[in-house]
Amino acid sequence: AIGTGAQNTIDIVNNACYQYNAARLCDELSINGYVDWHLPSKAEMKELIKYNYNYNYGENFIDMDISMSNWTSTEINSERAWVVRWDIDTEELKYIGVSIRPFRYF
Repeated sequence: AIGTGAQNTIDIVNNACYQYNAARLCDELSINGYVDWHLPSKAEMKELIKYNYNYNYGENFIDMDISMSNWTSTEINSERAWVVRWDIDTEELKYIGVSIRPFRYF
């Protein structure tokens, strides 16, 4: 659901058996003094893609290639998580190389 990405990220970081993962990268991210980044939930990522696609803000909003697949913090199980692209949602093994788009609430 929208609003669950931050807690999902915390849960993944606290429970992951491997050191490097998409959630940890977002959790440890610091950009321009902001350290409250998280890996978005499936619903959060779909909303951003839909908003960006429908309104085509481009550089005025966010420079986002909607054809790119992005990890979400919505897990299927310990081995798989949801990956979202503008036209499709897929379950992927967590070690597959996919883009990461950190979120923060503001």
